[in-house]
Amino acid sequence: MARIDLKTVPSLRGKRILVTGGSRGIGRALAMAFLEEGARVSVCARHEEGFGAMREAGALAVAVDVTDPIAVERWIVRVGQEWGILDAVVNNAGVLREGRIVEQTPAEWRETLDANLTGPYLVSRSALKILPRGNIVNVTSGLGFFPMEPYGAYGVSKAGLNMLTRVLALELKGAVRVNAVDPGEARTRMNPGAPAEPDAVVPIVRALVALDASGPTGGCFDKRGNEIPWDGA
Repeated sequence: MARIDLKTVPSLRGKRILVTGGSRGIGRALAMAFLEEGARVSVCARHEEGFGAMREAGALAVAVDVTDPIAVERWIVRVGQEWGILDAVVNNAGVLREGRIVEQTPAEWRETLDANLTGPYLVSRSALKILPRGNIVNVTSGLGFFPMEPYGAYGVSKAGLNMLTRVLALELKGAVRVNAVDPGEARTRMNPGAPAEPDAVVPIVRALVALDASGPTGGCFDKRGNEIPWDGA
């Protein structure tokens, strides 16, 4: 199993990075850390709440619903016009809805699958037009490995994201590395009672967006840099 060294990571200065769900929680922590290091960062979220501080820090912050293919494509086109190409994409946006699958409405099911699986697919697909080489990092969850009530649709969506990670890694054959991160329980609006702060996941995501062509692809890593077997064992 691979292990990512979190101590010897190249600088992100000048790197061009997209972060979805970047207005709060993990996404905001990642974007601010990247900006502080000198990266060029574009963040998106469905609403502009929290964008003021991001823009003051230098981010290109855009209101985008990642489940809308037209809105996603417009965002990527704008980034391409301003920056030329990308170096990395972090698919972080997502929703968490409690409920047993048999009790959820079709609309609730679609909302979860669209945000947590279709969104990363749409963003990755469009971003690859201006990402000739570099890294895609998908923020997954332990619930994508092990079923737990009452998070049925969420677990299914994250299991799908895990497979999307593996399939994209296979298709792109290392020109673009595609990996996932399980951040563990991070304290966010979706999970306010979690023990860890959102910035606890920054070091591993920073390391993965900085990987060069020799780096691993198609894996999942915890916040300490340890690879997690896809069977969860």
